[in-house]
Amino acid sequence: MDKRLKKQIIFCVCFYFAFFAVLMIFGTFFDLEIDKALFNYENKFGIIMENWGMQAMYLVPLFAWSMLLSAYHPIDEAFDIAASIFPFFVYLKNNRATHFICFLLLHIMYGAFFYGAFMGSNDTLNTFMGAAFGSNLQDLLTNAGVSRTIAIILWAILRILLVAFIVFFFRKTDKKYKKALEFMAVAGILLYYGGDIINYIKAIFHRIRFREMIAYSNGLINEDGWSSRGASNLPREWIATTDFSAFDRWYKVGNDMGVYSEATSFPSGHTAAATFAMLLPALFSKCRALNKYFVPSFIIGFAYTLAMGVSRLIRGAHYLTDISAGAIIIFALMLLIIGIMDIFERKSEMSKSIIKDNMTILFQGDSITDCDRKREDLYNLGGGYPKYAAKYIKEKYPDYKLTFINKGISGDRSINLVERWKEDCIDLKPDFVSILIGINDTWRRYDSNDETTAAEYEKNFRYILEETKEKLGAKIMILSPFLIEVFPEQKQWREDLNPKIEIAKKLAREFGCIYVPLDEILAEKSLSTDKKLLSEDGVHPAEEGKKVIAKAYLKYL
Repeated sequence: MDKRLKKQIIFCVCFYFAFFAVLMIFGTFFDLEIDKALFNYENKFGIIMENWGMQAMYLVPLFAWSMLLSAYHPIDEAFDIAASIFPFFVYLKNNRATHFICFLLLHIMYGAFFYGAFMGSNDTLNTFMGAAFGSNLQDLLTNAGVSRTIAIILWAILRILLVAFIVFFFRKTDKKYKKALEFMAVAGILLYYGGDIINYIKAIFHRIRFREMIAYSNGLINEDGWSSRGASNLPREWIATTDFSAFDRWYKVGNDMGVYSEATSFPSGHTAAATFAMLLPALFSKCRALNKYFVPSFIIGFAYTLAMGVSRLIRGAHYLTDISAGAIIIFALMLLIIGIMDIFERKSEMSKSIIKDNMTILFQGDSITDCDRKREDLYNLGGGYPKYAAKYIKEKYPDYKLTFINKGISGDRSINLVERWKEDCIDLKPDFVSILIGINDTWRRYDSNDETTAAEYEKNFRYILEETKEKLGAKIMILSPFLIEVFPEQKQWREDLNPKIEIAKKLAREFGCIYVPLDEILAEKSLSTDKKLLSEDGVHPAEEGKKVIAKAYLKYL
C-alpha cells in the first residue's frame, strides 16, 4: 500500500468515526427534540429508503457467494494452491484415497457456495420485487392462477439464472481484480452474518420507537392492546397528542409497558444495513488497479449511510443516537474483520514468500539489469528494473532489513556470466539470485555474426545454476530473455531467441527456480501500450518497461 493511499484511508476512517461520534453525543441530549422536528411519516424519500435502502446488505451474500463460486479450481489445481500454504498436501495429492476424499470435500464446499448464493438471491429478489410489485414472483404467479408448484419452480429457475449470470460475470473479470474480490467476498460474508449483533443489541436495550408512541397515543391499537401502525398514516399533528413518557436515553434499558409492539429502536438496523456500502471503498483500497477510486467510493458509501440515517429520523423509526450507533458498530466490525483477515493474509504470504528478514538479494544479467549502475558502489542499483523491484519489495516488507546488490554488466552474454560467476555471485554469498540473460546471445548473431547456439546457451546457464545450488544453496529466479519487436528486422531474431526462452523455462523447472515469463508479459502489455513506451529499441526497457518487469518480479516472488 502506498503512503498516499494509507493517509487517505486513515483520514477517511477517522472522519467517519468522528462524524458519527459527534452525532451520537448530540443525540444523547436532543434525540426526542430532533425526531419531533424532522418527523414526516409520509415523506417519499423516507418511504423509498425504508423499502429499498437495505439492498446494500442483501446484495452481499448473493455477490459474495457467487464470487467464491466463480473462483472454482479443478482438484489438482486446488491441491497445488493448498500445498503452497500447507506442504503436506503434496502427499495427500499423491495418495489415491485422500485424493478422492479431497475431491468430494472440494465439491461439497462449492455446493455450499452455490447454496449460499441461491439463498442470497432469494433475499435480493424478494426485496426488489416486494418494493416494486408488492410481492415476489411466486406469489404474483399464484395470484394470477398459476399452480403453486409451477410458481415455485419458476421462482427457483429465476434465482438460479441470476446466480449463473453473476458467476459468469465474475469468471470474465480481469485477473488483476480477482484476488481483492475474493478477499472482500469472504469479508462481506463474515460481516453479513456478524451483523446479527445489531439484533442482539436491540433485544438488550429494548428502546421504544418514536412512531410507536405516536401510534399508540392516537388510537392505533390491535385487539391485543399493542400499538399497531399497519398501513395507517401518522400525521405530524399527532405529535401534540402523544405521550412520550416511554422515551429513554439510548444508554438505558427501555420498557415496552406491555403496549408498544416495536421496542427495537436502538441501534438502527436499516442504517447498519446501509453501512455495508462501505465494503466498496474497502474493495478499492485492496485492489491496486482501483486505488484511485477509494476516496470517491468512500464519499458515496458515507453519503448513502448518512442518507439512510436521516430517512429513519424522518420516518420516526429511530433517533439520532440509533442511526449513529448502527453506522459505528457495523463500520467498526467491518474494519475488525478486514484487519484480522489482513493479518492472516500477510502471515500466509510471508510463510510462502521467499523473501525473509536480513536477506541479500542479487540482481544478475546484462545491460537491462546494469542500466548505468555505479560500479564502484556495491549497493548502487542503477536506473533499471532492479531499482524499482527493490522499491516494491521494501514497500511490501517494510519491517525487513534487506540488502540489494546489482551485478549486471552491459553487453554480457551467458558465457560472460560463467566467467565472472565466482567473483560476482558465489563470493558475495547472496540468499537470493535473479538472472536475466540471453538477449545478447541472440543479438550478436545478427549484428556481429557471432552466434551462441542454443546448446551453448543451455550449457552456460546450466553451469551457473549448478554452481549456485551447490555452493550457495540460494533461491534462484530466472527471468526469461525477451524481445519487443519495435523494428521489422527484429522478427527474424525469434528463430534464435525462442529456443533460448524455452531453455530458460526448462532449466527453471529442472532446478526448482522461480520462472518469470517476461517475454509473454511484455508481449501482452504491448497490446494495450505503445511499444515505444516499453522500449525504444525493443531490447532495453524504457521507464514503463522497467516498471512492468519490476512488478512481475515482485508478483512471482
